[in-house]
Amino acid sequence: MLGVNGDNERIWLALPEDSRALVDDLICRRHTVRAAKLVREAAASTRQVSINEALDVVEGRRYGLSVRGLVDPLPPPVTLSQLVERARAITDPVVAIEALWDGDTQRWGVLLLAIVRCPSRQHPIFDQYELMFADGRDAPTDSVEGIRTPQAAEAVNKGSALARELGVPFSFLDPNASLLEDLRWWDSRSA
Repeated sequence: MLGVNGDNERIWLALPEDSRALVDDLICRRHTVRAAKLVREAAASTRQVSINEALDVVEGRRYGLSVRGLVDPLPPPVTLSQLVERARAITDPVVAIEALWDGDTQRWGVLLLAIVRCPSRQHPIFDQYELMFADGRDAPTDSVEGIRTPQAAEAVNKGSALARELGVPFSFLDPNASLLEDLRWWDSRSA
């Protein structure tokens, strides 16, 4: 069907009609991961569908729905002045700006976080506030030396500029997603 072909079409057509409508709704609202999860769950009664197969089905549907203008547009890029405004609105003292790899409901990208001095469930001294999700579409044409992805380049450019503006350090311990463990800026800090 629309944007889905081959084995993906068989998977799609085997889904109950109400599930297909829900998947399309999720795709139109840019909730790719939730849509893929629903494809897997709805297909489970007829066959085992891998996450990659489900994502292929969703991507095919997304393309077809996009051509028809049914997929929500991406929000406008976050500007440096918006980031500064967001960071200055935080009432706890911002002590660092940190970038971390993360997957959201739409895609893989980099979170840009304000680290504050305030105990949290994640750390006894620090907490975090999300400022931006860098998905690479707003990455500058001038890439950062040694950075291999547009998501990381966008996070480095905007994060380091924000940190300079606030007078705090910028940390991105794994810009090329090569580490096996999640290291955080606060892991090397104490009181």
